[in-house]
Amino acid sequence: DGLLKKELAFSLTGKFLLEKANVLKRSMFYKGNNFNLYYLNNDPEFDFRILRKTAHKITPYIPRPDYLVNNLYSDPVGFQSNKDNEVYFNLPNDYRVLKFDSLGFLDTQYVFDFGIKNFKFEDRFKLGEGIDHFDYSEENGLVESITSFLVLDKNYIIYIRRNDQSKEYIIFNQEFSQSYKGKNLVNDLDFTPLNEMPWSSTGKEVVYLMNTSKFISMSNLNEIKNKPGLKSNLNHFLNENSSNLTEENFILAFAKVKLKFNN
Repeated sequence: DGLLKKELAFSLTGKFLLEKANVLKRSMFYKGNNFNLYYLNNDPEFDFRILRKTAHKITPYIPRPDYLVNNLYSDPVGFQSNKDNEVYFNLPNDYRVLKFDSLGFLDTQYVFDFGIKNFKFEDRFKLGEGIDHFDYSEENGLVESITSFLVLDKNYIIYIRRNDQSKEYIIFNQEFSQSYKGKNLVNDLDFTPLNEMPWSSTGKEVVYLMNTSKFISMSNLNEIKNKPGLKSNLNHFLNENSSNLTEENFILAFAKVKLKFNN
């Protein structure tokens, strides 16, 4: 909580567990075994973008270039860990995913190259007064950054949104070899389009967070709900929550990721 300058912990059922002062006042952090990792959000107070902190030592990682000073943008997912307690972080305003070992030390930097769709980082802040680099990249179909990066048990998933007409998934195996690339994905259990940004993940599932109006427009519910062969709980969900869907609420949708993909 940035206003309280505290870390707050809750159980999975929403029960309050504890609170603790956040020394660096950072909302994006990872608590490991005897260490913390912090994303510094391009704060001019720091010359680096990531800090590893223990009770006795602070180790900085990833120098912050001058053009990113005060570019206060953070990844929507944040730090993630796998079953081996290795930690991953999708670096904002960049094409890098960082991997930290189970002790919190920087291990590997995975750099992704999108060819002619790259948007040089040093150029995007020189576009001139009144020109927003997010709008510029969208209008020109450039990759502004890796929109979402997710860690699963057997896969890594990258989601790239260049604009409303170009949204792609890239799926890698555990060795970071590409196993699938595609767009306009559809959930084969109930034919729901899966073009929105993945928000989180479990070991085997991708989690989507969306408001009710987005869900209804995305799902083409009038076409889908009466189709034969639905294998998800979509109809049951719609019937049970019909009154809530007319209000401005949020929905969590879970989609299980296949082990094999057809390109």
